[in-house]
Order: sequence, then structure tokens, then C-alpha cells
Amino acid sequence: MLKKRIISAFFLGLIVFFCIFKGYMWFGFLSLILANLAFYEWVKICLKNSSFNNFPLILALCSISCAIFFILFFPINWLGIVGIWIGSGFFTWLVFLIYYKRDAFLIYVGHLYIFAAVFSLISILKEDNGSLILTWLLLIVWATDIGGYFIGRWIGGVKLAPRISPNKTWAGFIGGTVFAILTTYFFIKIINLSAHIMTQMIIITIILAIIAQIGDLIESMLKRKYGVKDSGQLIPGHGGVLDRIDSLLSASIALFIITFFKSGGIIIWL
Repeated sequence: MLKKRIISAFFLGLIVFFCIFKGYMWFGFLSLILANLAFYEWVKICLKNSSFNNFPLILALCSISCAIFFILFFPINWLGIVGIWIGSGFFTWLVFLIYYKRDAFLIYVGHLYIFAAVFSLISILKEDNGSLILTWLLLIVWATDIGGYFIGRWIGGVKLAPRISPNKTWAGFIGGTVFAILTTYFFIKIINLSAHIMTQMIIITIILAIIAQIGDLIESMLKRKYGVKDSGQLIPGHGGVLDRIDSLLSASIALFIITFFKSGGIIIWL
């Protein structure tokens, strides 16, 4: 299992970095594909205990695809972006409300959550030095995941959230955060950034590492609610796409908020 996990992660990483440095449109199309796969898995989880109907799913996938397509190809102001975000989510909620009254709200939340994450990633990449910033974000998320996995298994100890994810421990939570901090430290050294920004970047790293692990718990909570082990079987050793990017979804939104509200933001630092 570990060997499959490493091989899958390696090839996925190559694809992601290729698209990041190839350009905005390449990464945009990759994000569109991953968003559809992740949302498909989210819907499948929510409908595990219901009779499945492809028609509302197709409409919902069209809705999120069109929303992402618009932000990729058209210059839209903030009011338009918020309108697309809420409007496409409302359409999805309405479709599933007609077919699945009980599960429509969580599907609506999934639509808003995944779209917000994709928009955040695309917006970050569009900025100056966006490829470097996105690389840094991915390295933080992956380091947190790797550190949490190995330190948690090695030390064990007190469970972090036993009712949500029985295998996660506080040792893994702290270990993942430490790995993320070390990753940022070496990232700063390797690309020769100014030493005066290290403290700020490490503080942001801690925030992102914590939120990344909360994102993991959010997906675990969803799966626990519906009695699902993995969101899918597409990625050997990892499960589904949603299992692989759950931490990235929450961390990308957090980084976008930080860069949007902080004067200058990390865009200036890199």
C-alpha cells in the first residue's frame, strides 16, 4: 500500500507541476478536471444511502464546469464572481432538492467549497510569481500530509478526533505542522528569499498546515456520516481524488484569503 501511495503521489506531482509551470490555461484545465472528479465523489458519498440518478449529477457537473469555465476565460469583476459562485451553487442545490431533499444541502456545500478552492488556486497562479507561490502551497500541504502520516504512525498516542477519524493523533497533527515549517525553511533557502520574510512565511505556514489538516477532517466527517471509507478508487494507494486533495481545498482557500486581505500579501515577498 505504501509503495503504491508513493508512486501515485510522485506521478501526480509531476503532472501538477508540469501544468503549473506550463501556464495558466494548462493548470486551469487540470483544475477543471479535478474539480469535476472531486465533486462527483462528494455527490456519490452524499447519495450512498439513496437511489442514484445520473440526471441531477450531470446537471450539477455542468453547473460547476460552466462556473469554472467563466472564471478561466472571461474577465469578471468581484461581483460577477460572487454571483457565479452563489448562482451555480444555488442551481445545484435546487436540482438535488427536487430529487434528493435530504441530501441537497450538503451537496450544495460541496459545490461552494470545491468551486471556492479552484477559484483560489487559479487566482493565486495568476499573480506575479504565482507559480512559485502555488509550488510553496503544494509543498506545505504535502509535507503536512507526509509528516502527519509517518509521525502519527511512529508515535501514536492521544487521538485527535476519534469520532471523526480514529487513526489521526495529536502527535501526527503536530508532526505534520513541524514538517510543513521545515519545508518552508528549506524553500526559502533554496530559492534564496530574503531572511526578513522568514518569520511571516513560517507563521502563514503554521496557519496553512493547521487548516490543511482541518480540511482532511472535514472530508473524514463527511465520509463518517455516510459510512464511506474512501471517496473513490481512482488513485492507487490514496482512494479517490477527493481523498488526495482534501487538505489542498481548505489550504488554498485560506492562502487566498490571507493574500487578499493582507496588505501586499506574500505576492510581494516572492
